[in-house]
Amino acid sequence: LSGFFGRVIAGDELPEKKPHPLPIHSICESLGVAERDAVLVGDSINDIQAARAAGMPVICVSYGYNHGRDIRLAAPDAVIDALAELEQLIDTDR
Repeated sequence: LSGFFGRVIAGDELPEKKPHPLPIHSICESLGVAERDAVLVGDSINDIQAARAAGMPVICVSYGYNHGRDIRLAAPDAVIDALAELEQLIDTDR
């Protein structure tokens, strides 16, 4: 899978973990991308909190690791039921 990602950060690689924004800042810095020009795709409230703290938009999948709670209650920017729906939400011509 590493060929699909420019950088991967493991949970214990940095001194802070989500929902702290440090992992997001670190990824964006290493890729040369501003947080406002990227999007976090996640499945939990920790993802939403980290994205908000970093000033990044966040799209969540309707399934995944959120302790059985509907992710929509945490107010992400969008919710999708399948990753195939991402293309419709992300403007790649910017």
